[in-house]
Amino acid sequence: MKRLLIFLITILSMVIIFTASAFCGYLYITPSSYISLNGEPSIRYSVNAYGRVLNVETNSGNDELIKDLNLNNKEISEAIKVTVDKLITSNSMSQYNNSGLIISVTNNDISKAERLEKKLKLDIKNYLERKVEIQNLKLETIIMVK
Repeated sequence: MKRLLIFLITILSMVIIFTASAFCGYLYITPSSYISLNGEPSIRYSVNAYGRVLNVETNSGNDELIKDLNLNNKEISEAIKVTVDKLITSNSMSQYNNSGLIISVTNNDISKAERLEKKLKLDIKNYLERKVEIQNLKLETIIMVK
């Protein structure tokens, strides 16, 4: 009887570990939020539940701007910083200077969207303040619910 109990506990433990691993893996590969830098070009990031970038695309289909950046699996704040640096070096940032940098956060869950929006606003604002190449760039964030 004791051996059967140990066997059942072992099997149950393995099932729990497998289920937890599968669920965490699912959360890692599934987009939960979409972040957009609105401007020309508009850049859209698909982000998982852990705040990591899964995919990046532009609205114009001109992915030359972002193709060499290697943003996948980067934390979203870091990915936006790298993108802004690329926009500065490619002289595309002037398009954003006219209208400001608008970051849109889209998520099904409003509380998750608000947390992500606050984090991005703080991180990116602090980052932009340290950039001498950018003067008086207005930063605005928008929350959208899917």
